[in-house]
Amino acid sequence: MSPLTRRIYGGLDLVYGLVLGILVVEGLPERQAIVDGLGLTSALVLVTAGLALLLNTPWAVRAARAACTVVFVTGVVLLVGIVGSVGFLYGIYGAVGELGVSVLGVLAALAIPYFIVFPLLQLSHLRASPTGEPRA
Repeated sequence: MSPLTRRIYGGLDLVYGLVLGILVVEGLPERQAIVDGLGLTSALVLVTAGLALLLNTPWAVRAARAACTVVFVTGVVLLVGIVGSVGFLYGIYGAVGELGVSVLGVLAALAIPYFIVFPLLQLSHLRASPTGEPRA
């Protein structure tokens, strides 16, 4: 991984982790253990990986891979929860639940780039050797 790529992904991970942590703590109106746990864990590993990449530590690539995996798994859990909620709302309330289905659909569409696409894109750049250098 080139030094420029390390700095870019390090900065993105750091900012993403800080914003995610602030949103979970300050932005959510209600505390729920699973949401707080997954959100704050994702934020913590992103901040750690971002700092490691920016400081060019020997374990930075492993930390970034772990952070991407945690964020991706959180995204999958989030999307499974949204799909389950959509099915429940539509099955129980029918036409009345369509507004809730629409809102959850928008939420899912907004979550996919941040919790699925970004971690997979970063993992594709980190796919090289364990040190992050390209394989020969």
